[in-house]
Amino acid sequence: MWTETYRPKHLEEVAGHEKLKSVIQKYIKTGDIPHFLFYGMQGTGKTLLAEIIGQELLGESYEMNFITCDASNDRSVGKIRPTVMNAIRNATINGYLRIILFDEADGLMTDAQDFLRGAINNCNNTRFIFTCNDITQIKEPIQDRCMCFQFRGLKKDNIVKRLVFIRDNERVKIELSEIERIAKESGGSMRKAITELEKVSMTGNDEETLLRRYMKK
Repeated sequence: MWTETYRPKHLEEVAGHEKLKSVIQKYIKTGDIPHFLFYGMQGTGKTLLAEIIGQELLGESYEMNFITCDASNDRSVGKIRPTVMNAIRNATINGYLRIILFDEADGLMTDAQDFLRGAINNCNNTRFIFTCNDITQIKEPIQDRCMCFQFRGLKKDNIVKRLVFIRDNERVKIELSEIERIAKESGGSMRKAITELEKVSMTGNDEETLLRRYMKK
């Protein structure tokens, strides 16, 4: 999947979000970050940026000190308490900082959010990053304890630039006009645009051909 093959690995590779990237870069230079809350439309890089923060801040200790909780599945306090308490109470591995990412945090139940409010107040070596689509589902006490950034749809020019890079790297023949159409119809979602570009590269935008290809697998 091209969405994974061309997933940015460094902050400067991320399309758009220039103000936020500048803020993140300043914090990374200090060796510490605040708690973050990233909210907004799907496919605009919320989870991606959270992971890149972890990679660039934690370095070689990323795998050991970066914890991801899928809040769409682990929604209750009973599910998240052991992970969070273990992180807060225990020393980090080969480093001084641990990051816990709560992805799709708008799925967290009320009791889980109440618990996390207290956890944020009592953590020394742990930082939290929350991502969500709907910020109204995140209780204000958590919002108040985080630096919040809204993720809007990416600009067409940013999407076109990335799609052209992918097209050239894959050496596929797709006209610029087609790339511009894909970017426009993506609605600002880079993930949707890259998925459509891959489909067009295989099928020439012929959905029947695409269906036959997958039915053979």
